[in-house]
Amino acid sequence: MVAPAEGRNTVPLGTGSSSEVGRAVMACDFPLVVWSEADGVVRLANDQAAALVGIPLDELIGRGVRDLVEPRDAVGITAEALTSGAVDAVRSERWVRRPGGERVPVSIWTRTAHIDAQRAAITLLVPKDELPRLGRDPSAPWRDLAPVAVGTADRAGRVTSVSADIDAILGAPAGEWVGSSFLDIAHPEDRERIGMVNAEGAVGVRAEREVRLRHRDGHWVAVCLFFAPLPDSRPGTTFAVIGPPEPGTAPQGRVAELELRLRRIATEVRAAGVLDVVERMPSPTDFPQLAELTTRQWEVLERLLRGDRVPAIAEALFISESTVRNHLAAIFSKFGVHSQDALIRLLRPRDEE
Repeated sequence: MVAPAEGRNTVPLGTGSSSEVGRAVMACDFPLVVWSEADGVVRLANDQAAALVGIPLDELIGRGVRDLVEPRDAVGITAEALTSGAVDAVRSERWVRRPGGERVPVSIWTRTAHIDAQRAAITLLVPKDELPRLGRDPSAPWRDLAPVAVGTADRAGRVTSVSADIDAILGAPAGEWVGSSFLDIAHPEDRERIGMVNAEGAVGVRAEREVRLRHRDGHWVAVCLFFAPLPDSRPGTTFAVIGPPEPGTAPQGRVAELELRLRRIATEVRAAGVLDVVERMPSPTDFPQLAELTTRQWEVLERLLRGDRVPAIAEALFISESTVRNHLAAIFSKFGVHSQDALIRLLRPRDEE
């Protein structure tokens, strides 16, 4: 079980009528349920949520959330945390219980919202094996994942490695950010929220939303930051930076705006999942070429090093085998090798061979 994660967000997730939020929920292609913080009853949901829990949509509405998720007391704990106002988001690893007793491991991300002028909770439930494809929608570019850069930092918040996607977010190649401190590039008003990125005793994933980081050209970029401690009590942290949507992709209309905010939750959940990849990557000190790879290429490389081959990688990441091969070709070029076996021999520690 992963400890809940929490963070502040200066912009409400959803504020609107049940009709508007309901239409936005139905437009999303991942499981969402909206429930009342007061009584834990499902008020809105979509077909994907109904399929996940194995209950027809019309029967899912009106059910208690605690009857769908294990452990049952987890819903009460989440509701208490949200209602207290101390946090506005909770992330956890739970199980969905289907009729017949089947239990499906899921990642859950719950955010507060105001619907029909009342407090509610919007929960995204993602089966663990579907995290890699979360948020993708090739038919509508503005719905696609925002740029996500992942990396590692030391206890003082200085970047020790970061994927190439940081260029799309902050306007400079990854190599130029190594050695930079989050506290130095954050807006003065946001530095206290970042604090020490690897506080003593920290567990789980910590999220900080609407943090302003300085772009290389001097303007401020509002990002979402995730921090998670490295395993085995190693000093330092993994992190993810979620950038804003691409320029010119802003949705038109109230429902479209709400839908985009819901998809941003999906982006957050996926980014938090990618942090697990970062901690298993080779040392950036030994292999500075890692800074030239994208976050997706880090995922492909990590799966290759764990023993997966092209078909398994494609299936796990919900991409085609040809796309995997294209990523591998780019990785080979960066590391100066010509085959998967040569890359594995180069990067895998000798005691693992």
